[in-house]
Amino acid sequence: MAEPGEFTRRAFLNGKLDLIKAEAIHDLIMSKTITQVKASVNRFKGKTSDLIDKF
Repeated sequence: MAEPGEFTRRAFLNGKLDLIKAEAIHDLIMSKTITQVKASVNRFKGKTSDLIDKF
């Protein structure tokens, strides 16, 4: 049986997720408000990564 976070960890280590997206998954799980959910989803969709890549 998989441990909590194992699939996310493997995806990160295999280059399928960047750190921002991995953290966004954690933040989404821990969200308590709709604002937190929306922010996490935006980070996961790559909006933060896209901004960073422009620099």
